[in-house]
Amino acid sequence: MTTTTTSPITDWNIGRILRIGAPTTVGAMLANALLATLGNLPTDIVPLAAVVGLTFAGGFTAIIGYALLSRFLTQKTTNRVMLAGVVLVLLGFAYNPFTIPNVTVLTVVILQIMHLVAALPAIRLTR
Repeated sequence: MTTTTTSPITDWNIGRILRIGAPTTVGAMLANALLATLGNLPTDIVPLAAVVGLTFAGGFTAIIGYALLSRFLTQKTTNRVMLAGVVLVLLGFAYNPFTIPNVTVLTVVILQIMHLVAALPAIRLTR
């Protein structure tokens, strides 16, 4: 008699998660800094330090969240929960750029792209 179980990932590997998450987070930080600089975003509204810091916070949260989820859930379930979380966070932040007074459409577009770039570490971990 054989039984099938849906146990958590048996080869839980924090090293793999860090090898994927850390460079992707650094890349997202650099990309968002570049977007903020090239897009000439007003620094009184979006300081460069805040861009880099918040992108780091998002990537760090993704790494920790994925590690915790993958410790207790199957990989398939972990990936689904992570992607659902990413979608919910992106939807939650999608409205924010529209609330900033006196900004151009280009600024709003750049800020929306920066939100997507900040989500890359979480998305990359699920692949």
